[in-house]
Amino acid sequence: MDHFNFLVAYPYLDVGLIQACADAASKGHKFWMDSGAFTTYKANKAATPVDEFANFVKTFPIKPDRIFTLDVIGDPIKTEENYRYLSSQGIDTIPIATPGAKPYEIASMYEHSDLVAVGGINTNKGAGGGGLGWAKHVLETNKKPVHLLGSLNKSLIAKYKPYSADASTWEYGARMGHLPLYVGKGKTVVIARPDLKTKITDEQADAIKSYGYTLKDARAEESWHGGHSMSRLLGAQSTLRFAADCQRLFNTKIVLSLTTTKALRIVLEAYDREQALKVTSK
Repeated sequence: MDHFNFLVAYPYLDVGLIQACADAASKGHKFWMDSGAFTTYKANKAATPVDEFANFVKTFPIKPDRIFTLDVIGDPIKTEENYRYLSSQGIDTIPIATPGAKPYEIASMYEHSDLVAVGGINTNKGAGGGGLGWAKHVLETNKKPVHLLGSLNKSLIAKYKPYSADASTWEYGARMGHLPLYVGKGKTVVIARPDLKTKITDEQADAIKSYGYTLKDARAEESWHGGHSMSRLLGAQSTLRFAADCQRLFNTKIVLSLTTTKALRIVLEAYDREQALKVTSK
């Protein structure tokens, strides 16, 4: 894999992160921009005005590889209005199908875009309002390129081979005190931090070593603390290795979602480590 794909939402794009995105893009990595509608929704903040978002995109120092439209959670009509406004401003965005969207509504999105993003994958509302049932319906019926928002569901990706998918799960292990390591062929081993000293299996130990670390590294206290910890690097490496397999096997692009300059630097370092491991293994 000669590059990685990464996504940052508009609310997080401060001056430092904008420059970091530009630097990463100059190295060939692909920057995807999200409007951050779900971020503001979760924070109970007012929705971003569409003209504000349009002006931000127009003045951005680099051209994003992809931009998701400014959606409005729970309001497909307003979401479509935003999409049309951005188009009128010369900004090409990926339309977003919100949970429960009708097949004809999704079909109409493809009249203006080669890719449609599907939201609500991780909800449990069933086929009518979101969740895996609804995603399955979309994936099985339109037979066109789909992006899965906020989900790296391995079974969905392997079965339906979407165009792309994004998630911030690469950081969850470090936050929750465990190491989820992708070992290939669709399998991930999860190593709880307390088990590193007493219950680790040969498969788990081999997984750690395959990423260029030792058990001593993984057991060290400092490996689990700080914004630049080994556990975060391992999470990034694991997702990048999974991304490489998805690209090779299914032609699916995995997009790492992140929110800080430090996180992007970790992904860059993880990518370089993976490239170095490939060289030394030859």
